Amino acid sequence: MTENLTEWIAIIISILSLLISFFVMTKNYKFQQEQMNELSRQKLPNLKIISIDITKSHPTETKISDNSYIRIYNGKSNVKNELKNLIATFDASDLSIEPGFIQEVKSHIDKPNVYFTYYNEKPHLVANHATNQNSFIVDHSNAKMTFHNYGAIISAISIESLNVYYKEKMNYKDLTFFGNKENIITISPDDNEKFELFFDEVTTNLINSLCQISDDIYEKASESFDLLKTRMYDNMLTYDKLELNLICWDMYNNETKLRITIEYNGTFFVSSTTFL
Repeated sequence: MTENLTEWIAIIISILSLLISFFVMTKNYKFQQEQMNELSRQKLPNLKIISIDITKSHPTETKISDNSYIRIYNGKSNVKNELKNLIATFDASDLSIEPGFIQEVKSHIDKPNVYFTYYNEKPHLVANHATNQNSFIVDHSNAKMTFHNYGAIISAISIESLNVYYKEKMNYKDLTFFGNKENIITISPDDNEKFELFFDEVTTNLINSLCQISDDIYEKASESFDLLKTRMYDNMLTYDKLELNLICWDMYNNETKLRITIEYNGTFFVSSTTFL
């Protein structure tokens, strides 16, 4: 009887030991997998927006090359509220506009599309949803987005799409601008530390414009401010959220798809990055 009891106790202890070992091994495996996943993520590009700066222009003193927010008009505009007395405006025929820029804008007037280009040797992201080559408005350098890459070095970027989610009270349909994978800009190692990208928008009569705000709000705004650090209890912009869907190539030509989101949270605009 005593021998049987001893055997049963030994069996139970062995089973418990096996269970404990299995539990420890499972936990260690999960921990190791998490570490491997983290290491894997660290080898991927991880591009984040650290600021979105808006710099107002002077109606009579600003030049197009000053990298502040200006408007370029091609043809007549039927818009009542267009900040004409508050920002610098130029006609599309102005000789100070970089040669080829207006022709490039016209060549992209079809369906809503987004593309990279350069102006004054600086990279620009252009969202074009104008519908008429004879009448459009270019909101030029209306924002400067500054990026920092926390992951593997990026050598090139293209944009798949830009998704716009308008404020409900605007009564606009959400909009997607489609990009072209072959439209690529190269990124240097120094650019990975700090990469500045200017944003342009092209519309016909500011229809569904991302940049349209009232004269009163624009006039009261600071001469220069960071959208991500500016408190606003009432969203002064026309949209609640933007999504930039990017393709990044590392030094070995491996692709990583990222989504950078800019979203109003009720007080501030915030930015986040997710892997697709």
